[in-house]
This record gives sequence, C-alpha cells and structure tokens, in this order.
Amino acid sequence: MVTFVLIHGAWTGGWFWWRVANVLRDAGHRVVRPTLTGMGERSHLATREVDLNLHIQDVVNCLRYEDVNRVVFAGHGYGGTVLTGAADREPQRIHHLVYVDAFTPGNGQSTLGVAGPQLAARMQTAAKEKGEGWLVPMPFDLAEFGITAEVDTRWITHRLTPMPLKALEQQLKLTGSIPARLPRTCIHATRSNVPPFGEVAARARASGWRYNEVDTGYFSPVTDPKAVAQLLIECAP
Repeated sequence: MVTFVLIHGAWTGGWFWWRVANVLRDAGHRVVRPTLTGMGERSHLATREVDLNLHIQDVVNCLRYEDVNRVVFAGHGYGGTVLTGAADREPQRIHHLVYVDAFTPGNGQSTLGVAGPQLAARMQTAAKEKGEGWLVPMPFDLAEFGITAEVDTRWITHRLTPMPLKALEQQLKLTGSIPARLPRTCIHATRSNVPPFGEVAARARASGWRYNEVDTGYFSPVTDPKAVAQLLIECAP
C-alpha cells in the first residue's frame, strides 16, 4: 500500500481528486486529499487574509497529523505552488513530487508571476469586478479546461468556489530543503491550451524530470482519472 497526498488547484477543493482517489483506493492504496482554507467545503473560512503561507500550512499540518511517510505528493494547477512549499518544510515525508499541469515556482516567485502578465491581469480584473477586490471567481469557461460532457459540467459547476487572490499573488519562500535527488514528474494534458502549462512541461522535460502525457484537457483528473491514477501509481516507491 502506498500513500498518495493530492493537492487541488484554484476554484476547486479536495473533491476535485475524487475520481482519481477512487481508482487508487480500488488498487489498494491510501489517499489523502485535503481542502485548502477558504475553498471547497471550507469556503466559509475565506477572508482577505487567506494567503499562500496559510495554504502551505494546511498541507504541512495534514502531512503531520495524518503521520504519512514515503508519500507520492501530487498537485494540480495552483496546487503545485502549495505542494512545493509544503515539500520544502517536510521533505523527509516525500518520496516523489508529481506536478499534474501544475505551477512549479522557484524561491521568490508567485503563482501569478509564473502564469504571466496576461493571465495575471485576467485574474486581477475578475477579482476587482466580481470579487470585491480579493476573491477571484472562476474567469474561464469550463470548456477551456476540457470539460465538455454535460455530466461533468453539472458535477463541477455547483462545486466551484472563488479563489483568494492574495494566495495567487504571494511569493513562495523556500529554504532549499527539498533534496535535489528527490524524483519529480510532470504530467501534461496534450489537449490543454491553458497557459502556461505547455511551457512548464517543456521546462520540466529540459530539466530531466520524468515526463508523461495524458490525451485529454487541463482538468485531466476529472476527464481521464484512470490514466492519471495509473501514472501516479508508476511514481510509487
């Protein structure tokens, strides 16, 4: 049995990994999928002060209180930023880092900084116009994320929650504790046109990371959970 800790991205929650988690559990593995403060079923805790540091602490506490070790640690989208920060604080618990079309910021970078000025402006404009300046409502059509089936659209739409802008803007502070030898994998959805994950995937390949693809859109854990789960299992100890 392997333990998988799965970190969701913006606008979603631990529920986002539900289908992947079912496949992993059916294969006999343990799955932990925390929800970050102010999102998903914890959206009632959203405030102007919710930031990246708080989300990293959410995950660090989850690792500690679940008392997990040799973890396959995976993140999607913004979850990659949180994953990196938490791994820097608890590197001894991690066996493999997996970025599923996820941000891979370095020390001093923010999620929006990595995303680029065009995407950052889209987020900030959405917060200003519809989120009282601090919450980012979903500024994309689900079809942009590869969600086209009506059943998937219904399943996702009523679960989406606004994303705290401060968490996207705050710079990641790393201590350099993640060992260089720690395995890293990038999983990229080939039908995704969501920036900047094509560039992220190219950088990962150039850096010598393990690299895999799934033939679907950006929300691959929803649209092809079996393929994503199988690639996660391949990262197991």
